Amino acid sequence: MAEVSLLYFSWVREKVGKGEERVSLPPEVTTIAQLIIHLSALSDRYTAAFSEQDKIRAALNEETVPLTATITDGDEIALFPPMTGGEEAIPFKISVQAGDFDVAVELKQLEGDTPHIGATACFTGRVRLDDGPAPLTALHLDHYQGMAEKALNNIGKRATDRWPLLGLTIIHRFGTLKIGEQIVLVAATSSHRQAAFEAAQFIMDYLKTDAPFWKREERADGSSGWVEAKTTDDSAKERWKS
Repeated sequence: MAEVSLLYFSWVREKVGKGEERVSLPPEVTTIAQLIIHLSALSDRYTAAFSEQDKIRAALNEETVPLTATITDGDEIALFPPMTGGEEAIPFKISVQAGDFDVAVELKQLEGDTPHIGATACFTGRVRLDDGPAPLTALHLDHYQGMAEKALNNIGKRATDRWPLLGLTIIHRFGTLKIGEQIVLVAATSSHRQAAFEAAQFIMDYLKTDAPFWKREERADGSSGWVEAKTTDDSAKERWKS
C-alpha cells in the first residue's frame, strides 16, 4: 500500500483543518484526481475542501502537475487553489485518459459563467472509416503517460502565452478505439474568435508531432500496422514559427 505526504495551502488548509499529513492509499488510487476523490469520501471536511475540483491545483514533489498525474509511494503532494499575484489564472484542463468524454459537459465546465467570453473554438477528432479492400475497423493508440501529460501541459502553456485565452481544455484518449469514437478534444475560449481559432489550430498541429502517442491501424482482414509520421504534420507545425 502506497503512502504519500500531503500538504495543504490557503483555503484548502482551512477547510481540511490541518496543514499536512501522511496518508496510506488503496491500490486503486494512482492519480491525484483519484486521491482527491478518495479523500472527499473520508469526511465532511475533505468533501468541503474539494467540492470544486476545477479550482484545485496540485504540485507533485514540488513541481506543478495536472490532477491526472500519477502518484507513487513516498511522493509529496501539495493541494491548493490557483495562485494569486499577477494575472488571474484561467481555467486550464488537460487529461490523458482511456475513457470517453462528453463535449457538452466539457464546454460547460470550461465556459462557466465567464461574461468576457466572446468565442469558443472546439475541435473534436474521431476515428474515421477509410476506403480500400480492407477498411479500418479500429485504431489503437499507445502512449507514454507521464511524458504525454507534460507534453499537453507544455503545448497548452505555449498557447496561453501566445494568445489572450480565457480558458483551455485538452483531452487525448488512448487504448483501442472503434470507428466513430472520439480521440481528442481541444477547446479554447477568448474574447475574440481569431485568438480562439488560432490557439486551437496551434495546439492540434503540435499535438500531432510533439505528444508521445503512436497509432496502430486494425483492419477488417485481420491485418494491422503502425502509422508512420507524416511530413505534412511537420509542415503544419512550421507555420507557427514565423
